[in-house]
Amino acid sequence: MYNISGDIMFNTEITSKVYQLKEMLLKSNEYLDVKEKERIMEEKCSDLLIKYNYLFNEYNEALRFVKYGSDVNMAQKKLEECKKELDNNKYVIEYRASYKNMNKKLKEIERIIFEGITINRYIEI
Repeated sequence: MYNISGDIMFNTEITSKVYQLKEMLLKSNEYLDVKEKERIMEEKCSDLLIKYNYLFNEYNEALRFVKYGSDVNMAQKKLEECKKELDNNKYVIEYRASYKNMNKKLKEIERIIFEGITINRYIEI
């Protein structure tokens, strides 16, 4: 027998708990650390981030117009140099470490929630 009121109550309860979990995560030290590191990185590295985005777009344009003689190798070299500069920037390194830590926590939460629930055990969550 199908119990509509029970299903609605079950779904409402789960949804409520999920929103509570979301609020807890948004207030967690890990999340706040990621947001602070992101703010600092954007503040301290804004010129470098803008340069990278510009060079990334330039590289894509070079790829798009390669048959018309665009210099893909030069565009790629400039992009790689800027990426290396970003990868070695202390604020970017700190942000990535913080982001990685938060992502690790989220994966653990996801594992706990869905362990034993997923139908196909070969599907990675």
